[in-house]
Amino acid sequence: MDIIWLASYPKSGNTWLASLIYNYVYGPIQSSGDVKKQIFDIHELAAQGLVLNENLSRGLLCKTHFLFSPEHPHSHCTKAFIHLMRHPKDLLLSNLNFAKIQKVNQNIDEKAFAENFIANMGLLKWQQLGYGNWFEHTTNWQSQREYFPHLFLTYESMKEDPHGNLEKVANFLNLPVDEEKIRAATEASSFKKMRKMEEDDRKNKNIDSMFLTEDINENAFFMNKGLSGQSLAHLGDGIDEMFDEKFKEALSLFGYK
Repeated sequence: MDIIWLASYPKSGNTWLASLIYNYVYGPIQSSGDVKKQIFDIHELAAQGLVLNENLSRGLLCKTHFLFSPEHPHSHCTKAFIHLMRHPKDLLLSNLNFAKIQKVNQNIDEKAFAENFIANMGLLKWQQLGYGNWFEHTTNWQSQREYFPHLFLTYESMKEDPHGNLEKVANFLNLPVDEEKIRAATEASSFKKMRKMEEDDRKNKNIDSMFLTEDINENAFFMNKGLSGQSLAHLGDGIDEMFDEKFKEALSLFGYK
């Protein structure tokens, strides 16, 4: 079995990327659960006590947030990887929204959340699960370029040109490039369409959903805004400046201004 990993720090757009690929290869998504049956999620499998069948003769696409190492599940089956990076300021806000979806966090202190994210350069929860902080995660996957075929994408570039980036993915996966199918896939994976899919999953109580559907705050969504270039000023005085100072060198290293 050969695995091509779709790797990213949480909330970088991995679910969107998986949906784009699914729509391109298999056609329109009927239910978000369809995606998980073709593009596996290593974390969801682990939570269910499952592993991939390494005796399969075909290759697989699989999502991961883990740092890559010999201890990564099925690391010896790695054929290649696609890594998706997103500006950590937008990641902070997206992870804050993700936390607020869960009922247990309905009284979350937003300023404290931001301060902790900045201090750790990511969520401490994700570090404890083996994802590293944002800098560690990005550096780790960038360092694997020496060992595996790879494609590096950014969330910002995908937003600006989803068609062109999906074409890059198709070429990387050695898929025939069909301009009409790319157009249809990007349209079917638009933010509006994916938000509607999440709303339908909640309404229908879809237990196979790739979105959170249980123990959630009804007014918060996984598909929240999908924005780039956001400010943190609304979270408290000095938060934006604190972030800029902490992440300055890392942002420059990875090509962000």
